[in-house]
Amino acid sequence: MNSNRKNKVIFLDWNGTLSDSFFWEHMRISDDSEVLALYNLWDIALFNKPKEYIEDWMRGRFSTEEVLREIARETNTEYEKLLREFVKGCESMEFVLDEIPNQIEALKEDGYCVVIATNNMDCFTRWTVPFMQLDKLFDEILNSYYLKGLKHDIKKGESLFFKKFFEKYDFKPQECIFLDDSIDKNGYITSLGIEYVQIKNSKDLLKRLKSL
Repeated sequence: MNSNRKNKVIFLDWNGTLSDSFFWEHMRISDDSEVLALYNLWDIALFNKPKEYIEDWMRGRFSTEEVLREIARETNTEYEKLLREFVKGCESMEFVLDEIPNQIEALKEDGYCVVIATNNMDCFTRWTVPFMQLDKLFDEILNSYYLKGLKHDIKKGESLFFKKFFEKYDFKPQECIFLDDSIDKNGYITSLGIEYVQIKNSKDLLKRLKSL
């Protein structure tokens, strides 16, 4: 990493901040009524599950394949078809604005460490990251699935989500800013010393990035 960098890390949330894309994204935006009906069937089956189930998936307690096999049984769908369309959807995700990659590159050139920090699933790292080449654009990608903890998960006074990052890099929480569309649940992130900024929309995100 650039030894002349500013002592600042920019953490960026993925869903709702850097991207508005959904699972089965290519089906969600289809003009075909049959495709849309199938998308709604699968989407409802998945997100009608308890919040705890989705969060356990994001904590790495089961894989995408395990989740989709259950959805296939519930919706009487061929598993291989469901998986194939799911992967295609993960590879169809996009940034909220086309200008985002250039702005990320500009921040890195200015010496910032720019990091995706997301409560997410294994599918994000397995399919979205390589397809969009996010690992080449960003300095780091923190995914709750592999960290075994969500952003607000604290154990014995330590953040399960951020602990390994701060062990790897010589940064202090006070040198970091977090941009996210969600609220800082119970102030967990600010309690770590990280500056937290809630983003209103895509234009607000771009404005904030340009102002850094």
